[in-house]
Amino acid sequence: MTLMTAMPVAAAARLVGEHDTRMWRVLHHWVEQARERADYADVKRVAIDETAAKRGHDYVSLFVDIDQRRVVFVTEGRGADTVAEFADDLEAHNGDTSHVKQVCIDMSAAFIKGVTDNLTEAEITFDKFHAVKLVNDAVDKVRRAESKGRPELKRSRYLWLRNEPSLSAEARANLAALTRLHLKTARAYQIRLAFQEIYRQPNWDWGALCLDRWYSWAIRSRLEPIKEAARTVMRHRDGILAWFDSRIANGLIEGINSLVQAAKAKARGYRSTRNLKAITYLIAGKLDLGTGQREPDPVQPLLDLPREEEAVPGFREDLGVLRIDLQRPGVMHERLLGARGRLLDVTEERRAEEDKERAAQAEPAGKGD
Repeated sequence: MTLMTAMPVAAAARLVGEHDTRMWRVLHHWVEQARERADYADVKRVAIDETAAKRGHDYVSLFVDIDQRRVVFVTEGRGADTVAEFADDLEAHNGDTSHVKQVCIDMSAAFIKGVTDNLTEAEITFDKFHAVKLVNDAVDKVRRAESKGRPELKRSRYLWLRNEPSLSAEARANLAALTRLHLKTARAYQIRLAFQEIYRQPNWDWGALCLDRWYSWAIRSRLEPIKEAARTVMRHRDGILAWFDSRIANGLIEGINSLVQAAKAKARGYRSTRNLKAITYLIAGKLDLGTGQREPDPVQPLLDLPREEEAVPGFREDLGVLRIDLQRPGVMHERLLGARGRLLDVTEERRAEEDKERAAQAEPAGKGD
């Protein structure tokens, strides 16, 4: 299981000399057994987001326990019914939907409806990064439209979308020069900065005051994309201001999404959504797989193992755990499970030498025949 956490299942199958189909059966068995034993009685705060399962419009929705920092449920789709499925699964694992008091989501109408219908005791907090992205997208729409008549705006997208401290000195100088040209994009940029200031207020009351003033400015800006974003923000006003009490965001689940997508890319995709769900539980579910302990971060211990000297060429005592070797990037390594729990480290160069030795031993016999 450790191998399949750290590398694609097909690669792990080659290392142990098994077919990958059998390895997938083993993975599904242990993950499903661990899921049956999982206890979600302490789930009180949940973050919900979707991630791509395949190219196109195939998605899976992830439900993350914010306090325990673990994936508790994965299901196909991104509609309101996914929240209903999560509620049923939570009840089946000793959880209680009435104990879920806070939910962090984006401004998806489907997720809002699903939470409202199935997690009736939960207060919705809209993820602040999605709210800021909404305004950023409006700024970019203004720039795109204006750049048709103002060529100086071309190739300046990230000057307006990145925060100034993250810009280089040259980029800051270019931004300052553009803001002095009385551009519509410059006005939209100032409205964007003002929206970010809302989240820097000390409490709900100040946040509400700043949000209302920001809306008054944005709706009178005469910039249609900004006005549209302002209307969307005000329709979700309560959920945006709920952040001042809950202080939760989807940063955790976005990090998990990136882990899942990295694993999918490394494996060149998965044959089925079932495989993707199993890998997600394995990587981020913190499941007890029957070893008596949970592994919160399965990859890091492999990277942190101390490096031992090789006592015998080609062999290394490694405590029966696969090491990811980052010290010799120029040589392709295969790690095969050796006798007595050791790992046999065979390089392509060593294979070539062994082939030459076998050929040299076989040649005299061939001549004699």
